[in-house]
Amino acid sequence: MSPVVPMRGPLDGRSLARIWLAALAVLAAPAAVSILANQAPRVTAYFLLAHDLPMLALQSAALAAACLPAVRLGPRRVAWIEALAARRGGAICAGLALACAVVALAGWTLVYQRYPLSIDEMWADFDTRIFAHGRLVAPIAPAWRPFAAALQPQWRMRIAGGAAWASMYLPVNAGFRALAALAGSPALAGAAWAALSVGATWGLARRYWPDRPDAALVAALLLATSTQMLVAAMSPYAMSAHLALNLAWLWLFQRRGLTGQIGVASQAAAMGVAFLATGLHQLIFHPLFAAPFVIRLWMQRRWRLAAAHSAAYAAIVLFWAGYWPLMLGWLHLAPAAGADLGGADLPGHTLGLVRTALTPAGPLAMADNLLRFVAWQNPLTIVLALAGVGGSVWTRQRPDEGGRGGGALWPLTAGIALTLAAMLLLEPSQGYGWGYRYLHGLLGSASLLAAAAWVRLVRPGEASAERGWAVLGLTSVFVALVAAPIQFAQARALIAPFARAEAAIQGARVGDAIPAGVVIVDATGVWYGLDLVRNDPFLAQGPKVVALQALTEPGVRALCGQGRVALFDRADARRYGVLTFDTPPDARTLRLRTLLTQLGCVRAAG
Repeated sequence: MSPVVPMRGPLDGRSLARIWLAALAVLAAPAAVSILANQAPRVTAYFLLAHDLPMLALQSAALAAACLPAVRLGPRRVAWIEALAARRGGAICAGLALACAVVALAGWTLVYQRYPLSIDEMWADFDTRIFAHGRLVAPIAPAWRPFAAALQPQWRMRIAGGAAWASMYLPVNAGFRALAALAGSPALAGAAWAALSVGATWGLARRYWPDRPDAALVAALLLATSTQMLVAAMSPYAMSAHLALNLAWLWLFQRRGLTGQIGVASQAAAMGVAFLATGLHQLIFHPLFAAPFVIRLWMQRRWRLAAAHSAAYAAIVLFWAGYWPLMLGWLHLAPAAGADLGGADLPGHTLGLVRTALTPAGPLAMADNLLRFVAWQNPLTIVLALAGVGGSVWTRQRPDEGGRGGGALWPLTAGIALTLAAMLLLEPSQGYGWGYRYLHGLLGSASLLAAAAWVRLVRPGEASAERGWAVLGLTSVFVALVAAPIQFAQARALIAPFARAEAAIQGARVGDAIPAGVVIVDATGVWYGLDLVRNDPFLAQGPKVVALQALTEPGVRALCGQGRVALFDRADARRYGVLTFDTPPDARTLRLRTLLTQLGCVRAAG
């Protein structure tokens, strides 16, 4: 059975197993080719072999056990669950949302160790601290402006003369995190997004299937048992905000007033949410989610509403594409010569990415990404969502005026397809990510598609309900007791060495007991070594950390003239548990290291 063909008839264990195995087979073959042909990026290959394949095996075993013929609940228990979903569904959803928020907030400390792992997360935290000080960019002291590129060589907004710095990303995610910081901690933002996502998924499912309250509970539970959703909510990534704002937009976009008509206020609010969602960090993600729903308006010949939303999105995209030039002009700053202003050079930037990504490795990397996505979800979500995709593709359900589930299926599916196609062209490799983060904003879509399949396959009060609730219960318990603890531990183990290395660097005691004012990081042979180059936005706390590869010989001499300098290199990284490689330094790096030794401002690193 193809993974996109809908199951027909009641829920059946064999059909669930066939869809699961077909999905794995479709993705595993190209993933295996990418590993064997050495086409997968290092981080992708590492995740696949160390994290995902073992988890996929565990998921397969759990799903196989759940699909055994003997696994079913008795009629009385099913009737009690269905009555509970009907009478207390909202309260149960609120409990799930609160539990997800608590896990996310605790996970920032217990799993993430309060350390933004990737450079994307570092920049989110960096911009948050700038905004919390009431600024849009952080000024760089004149003495350090010549070293701006070395202080942060990756994804820095290049401003003329190194007068200031901020990330190249759009500001809304960091803005929300700065507001959360005022309430006590930036991590509150991720917790709030997780709770809102679960609640909005429940609300949408209640709207789509008003006579099936069990479907809303299923959709909320499947999202709440996504370890991708939970771990991403622990992090500074913008993806949790994408998920929550996509669902909030959809709830407003499809909201009807007491008269049953689309309300002007709800549509205006949806446009406001669209503005925020598009400006979270990169402008592409939310429009890809929303486009099929706007296209649906045109197909329904709802000309005024379709034109209003199309015009709104055109204005929103134009604003955020020009955000950095507008902001820099308002602050009386100029971009550095040849600086990439993110969305301001969107056509050229996009064409450059497409030229780089159109290689045979692209589809292979996408298969790796999707396997990782599968490994970080409730396995029943994957099976039912694929059945739901099949329902949207193969059945003849038409968009109806009431906004019920049948009409929403194909736009939800199309949003997933558009996002996959765009990322295949623009960025096939995600780098770091818990699950597949470029699909994170569509986890709600997957849960709603799964709920659609549940509505079709599970009949309340019948044998299919006895089987369905048993499978859902077992897979959810599997996530809670097996998958989530393992994947939380995997995330913690990956982050811990970098957190220890960062603590050593910020303590400025690298290689010596005497604190240093400057730490030079030689990233040669260090896994994501440049990500260890991190500084306080206002250069007021901790040592100044610079990348050796971004320095010049005059720059090295100038730094050595300022006092005690420490060098962090591969040997230090290995000491703290960071993965290293036997990569030889290039000639330029060797010259700079030799100069450091000759000047005597750092000890020779072994």
